[in-house]
Amino acid sequence: LSFRVGADAESEVILTEAEKGKRTENVDFMAKESPEYEGAFRFETACRRGHYLAFLPPCELRVVPLLNEELGRILDFMPLEFSASLKYKDLEEVLRPIAEPKRGTWMPLSALREAPEVANYFKKVMKQDTVWDAEDFAAYFEGHFVDWDYKATTAEVRLRPVEERLGQLLRSSRSTEDVALA
Repeated sequence: LSFRVGADAESEVILTEAEKGKRTENVDFMAKESPEYEGAFRFETACRRGHYLAFLPPCELRVVPLLNEELGRILDFMPLEFSASLKYKDLEEVLRPIAEPKRGTWMPLSALREAPEVANYFKKVMKQDTVWDAEDFAAYFEGHFVDWDYKATTAEVRLRPVEERLGQLLRSSRSTEDVALA
């Protein structure tokens, strides 16, 4: 992870290739115990005291000054055993990688239902011995219509192409603010 941070400024964090034998101050973090959560850590930059790695939901990682409070930012990170991460996954995170290579193309629902990753998710996370039936998946896809298209008559599903997804977002918008967020 590398960054460029100035005094009292934020910096985006990017993943860069480590150059063997070269040392740079813009990649070093010091792990410090969290003052708020037992077992958690904060990552302070080695080159600029008071600047920490922060997660800004839903998907942004930045280096921020500690004193610049921003609603929702997360400074404290809890290390977990990798195998425990599955229980924090959403079903979408399991289905999307299976359908993404065929985005826009109809595929049998059975291709999703019979995928080992899906069976594993249902067993370990949802604590169910069996994967949902077609009717349950139909309800799921109906609730996630912006991303998914489902044909009940043929039991086929597809991940909508990006352009079509945008069209769905725009059609379901109720205000100009919703359109701007699309």
